[in-house]
Amino acid sequence: NRMCSVFLDPAERERFVNWNELTDIAVCEFREAAGDLEDPRVRALLDELSAGSARFRELWARGDVGNSTGIVHSRHPEVGDLFLHRTRLVVPHSGGQLMLMYHAEPGSQSDKALQKLRSRGSYSPSSDRSATN
Repeated sequence: NRMCSVFLDPAERERFVNWNELTDIAVCEFREAAGDLEDPRVRALLDELSAGSARFRELWARGDVGNSTGIVHSRHPEVGDLFLHRTRLVVPHSGGQLMLMYHAEPGSQSDKALQKLRSRGSYSPSSDRSATN
């Protein structure tokens, strides 16, 4: 689960330069998308995040709801800083599933870095941690 990795994996704090902003957005969107907070799966996730992250507890207590577009600033171990535009789409007829898309500004250093990563094979933000798992 992406929420668990963002809040419970210490490496995420290092990888995302704007981690505080990213976590704020993640909780706002999670609260919006979670639906029934008494659903056992949602409750289990809330309990896990609350037990393991003071930052999650702080943000959850605020009660903010909503979505946000913006730029995610991450640091890749091989190509350096990436500035990726973030867009969230609701998947129609999916029971509330969301799709997050990240893309670099065409011609930017981030675009060139992504092209370099693509030339080596597929890349996803979670693949950075594959060597440490």
